[in-house]
Amino acid sequence: MTNESNKQEKNEMVMNDILSKIKDAWDSPIVLRKDIAKFSFGLVTVRTMQTLDSRGDGIKNSITINGKVAYTLDAAIEWLESRIKKQEIKKERRTHKNDILLNTL
Repeated sequence: MTNESNKQEKNEMVMNDILSKIKDAWDSPIVLRKDIAKFSFGLVTVRTMQTLDSRGDGIKNSITINGKVAYTLDAAIEWLESRIKKQEIKKERRTHKNDILLNTL
């Protein structure tokens, strides 16, 4: 196994551990949008979530209860995981582009 794949595997284990702890720490089957910052330990703000929801990039299958937007706990965890993976892909692309630039010098 290469050093890069070891690093990637370790990152995935850490991510899964963090997401598991977030899920275990949350004491409700739903997450209100107004509580998304608390739920995500500040990783996502309410305003960001509003913007993402309006663009269709937010947590899927939201529900509205008495004018408050809510998400299921599982959907919120899946969404957080997908956001983390998107960031990793962007980082890989930047690294790949930098490698190409360095190789052309």
